[in-house]
Amino acid sequence: MKLLFVALCAAATVCAQTSARITGRIASGRAPLRGEVIAVVKDGPVRISPVPTDPQGQFTIDIAAGRVLLVAKADGYVSEERELVVRPGTGNPVVQFLLAPAGSVSGHVFNENGVPVRGARVWVDYRGEARRWRLAEESGGDAAGNIGDFTIPAVAQGRPFVLHAEYEGWLMSSSGTLNLHGSELTGVVLILSRHGTNVRGRVVDTTGNPVGGAEVRLRSLAAQDEFTAEQRASFAFARSTNKSRTSAADGSFVFAGVPTGRVVVTVNMGGRRAAGETTTAVGRETDITLTVR
Repeated sequence: MKLLFVALCAAATVCAQTSARITGRIASGRAPLRGEVIAVVKDGPVRISPVPTDPQGQFTIDIAAGRVLLVAKADGYVSEERELVVRPGTGNPVVQFLLAPAGSVSGHVFNENGVPVRGARVWVDYRGEARRWRLAEESGGDAAGNIGDFTIPAVAQGRPFVLHAEYEGWLMSSSGTLNLHGSELTGVVLILSRHGTNVRGRVVDTTGNPVGGAEVRLRSLAAQDEFTAEQRASFAFARSTNKSRTSAADGSFVFAGVPTGRVVVTVNMGGRRAAGETTTAVGRETDITLTVR
């Protein structure tokens, strides 16, 4: 089991103070599901505590009182999350999770010339749903294969969703609204057709000498008409507008596929820092020089 977006999983610890108790059940319709509930405690350092259910789908979690996010999962179903404020003792309300059946979604990513885009990443977002946490197998993001093929193994049935494709050098692209009826949806095609622009630059020291091996980060504040509100809320948008590079020996770096709009570039080199801002435009490369001090 792994959770997307969280590098903290490896260092997660279970709360030592068990001053509150949560009980509940996972089911699909009236049928109990054997699965797991993940408690994410966010007051103070993040702590993650996975707890299996019994055969009847029931679970008990002893945890510190306070705010907690519960994520319920079971094989063959899409997870559900619930945020609670847990009070001390055993008098907390029983938490009921009703999970939707899952199926797989697969297809291909091509460019505008019909060439498969190997390594493209496809992510799923449900219409009108804002999740704080999502399991990796439910979100997508695996690199597409040699023929641009992708599969997302756990997508909710009967819930409208959109797929977003992103790849280095291209602006993200999205499908129309899709819906999975049954155990699988195949043959979905996504087209990457917008290239974006390049931001090139150099990292130098105060004497003008190149600085290699510096961590360079770019944050793109894309023009309003470049993406829809739904695209802007997606994980694919966050990935494609927040990039990092390491400067070459001659101090040079390049970011490809940057949308038009404002761009903020920062450098960190062993405590020496620099920052700059520029504007991108269609069909024009942008250059920026950053001096670390």
